[in-house]
Amino acid sequence: WEMMHTINTERWLDANRLTLNVRKCKAMLFGTVRRLRLDNEHLNLTLSGTVLEVVSCFKYLGVWFDSCLSWSIHINKLCNAVSARLGVLRRLVPILPSETLSMLFNSMVLPKIEYCDTVWANCGKSLSDNLQKLQNRAARLVLSLSRTSHVDNEQLSALGWYSLASRRQMHLLQTVFKSIHQQVPEYLQIFSRTSHTYSTRHNLNLSLQLPKVRLETDRRKFAYRGAFAWNLLPATVRMATSSHSFKKLVKHHC
Repeated sequence: WEMMHTINTERWLDANRLTLNVRKCKAMLFGTVRRLRLDNEHLNLTLSGTVLEVVSCFKYLGVWFDSCLSWSIHINKLCNAVSARLGVLRRLVPILPSETLSMLFNSMVLPKIEYCDTVWANCGKSLSDNLQKLQNRAARLVLSLSRTSHVDNEQLSALGWYSLASRRQMHLLQTVFKSIHQQVPEYLQIFSRTSHTYSTRHNLNLSLQLPKVRLETDRRKFAYRGAFAWNLLPATVRMATSSHSFKKLVKHHC
């Protein structure tokens, strides 16, 4: 199978008159820890006569992928990068008002944290908490609180901020909305509405079919998380007719 796949890749490149820098290409096998132990040593891919290096993690379009899709490498590197930016923000605390500090966080730090967060939002509670600690640290800086002060949703709301988990949920739901309304590429148009031969409230509310799951890891998939979160929304939100109106409505339910 691997050989046929690489042959098809080479044919596709030739047919589209494209070239590939094979020296920059890597091979990675995704799976559970147990399966990787059994199969990874047998992975041997060749492209254009070059044997591809097998790696366990790789940075692609700004996101670090690991073989188990645990996102631990990505989150740890992200935490280090964000900590450095918060260090710059801390040095500005004595000379800038809180409104300006909040604006700097939202424009310079938050986009870094949230880059592609719909992809890695299933990172798990421990890694999610590590990110939330960084936002809490930023809130202390902006509000001139001590390092030991507790930060909760009340302090975040005072700044007009949502928790990072809530923002990731908003981004997930916005992507689902765009998928349903065909505002994304075809490969993301993966959701199907529930269908009934009789009228029900859920049918009128545009509920989505939940994919069948066999393993707990199946619940971490985008298709399941997206449909599950969508079905929890009130009817008034799910019936929004535009991305702008949906974005405004969904903020009150995350």
